[in-house]
Amino acid sequence: MCVIIYKKRGFNIPDKKLLLRAWTANPDGAGFAYNDNKNVYYKKGFTKFKDFYNALLETDTTAKLQNKDLIIHFRIATSGGTAPEKTHPFCVTHSLKKMEQLQGTCKLAFFHNGIISDFASKNYSDTENYTALILANIKNLEQQDTLIDYLARVENSRFALITKNRVLLGNEFLTDNNYFVSNKNYTYYYNTSYNNYDKMKYQYNTYTKDYLYNDYNRLYY
Repeated sequence: MCVIIYKKRGFNIPDKKLLLRAWTANPDGAGFAYNDNKNVYYKKGFTKFKDFYNALLETDTTAKLQNKDLIIHFRIATSGGTAPEKTHPFCVTHSLKKMEQLQGTCKLAFFHNGIISDFASKNYSDTENYTALILANIKNLEQQDTLIDYLARVENSRFALITKNRVLLGNEFLTDNNYFVSNKNYTYYYNTSYNNYDKMKYQYNTYTKDYLYNDYNRLYY
């Protein structure tokens, strides 16, 4: 399922209770991105909640996230495995190598909640291949609000893209207090002990369909 949480400028970052609940429901890694009117900055690959949360707090202190757009993603793996580099966001580029870098800057970063059928491959997730094959080929993507919404609805997914000065959302997002969320699956998880979480184990079914584009990634190496 995964979940995307979008904090608009002018609001504080979500509190630990909400974040830990979202992690507990979507425990296969996390990442986040923010903007400052010059660039998009991202950090991802967090496989323990305490590492994610400490990194977010540190970034909040140094970058003053209240004044920035912020998008957070918690993942449930459906394709591509659970390696840190498979967490979101992904820079919008044809280079899968660039997409899998765990931190850096880019012009546009993509977050996805859902499954994009027939776009995953043996080594790369559906989101990675969709970003490289579709989104990276769209001219002026950062201005295509209507198109992003259309594409998300076609794929029965939720899309969020962050640019240097704005955020584009695709398909209907819900609200949770001051935040936009792609779903509320995390609201059913109440065991949110910060100290004990990493000892917990959760199991989810893995999507194992045969996909197209198995040889696509060779084009970029």
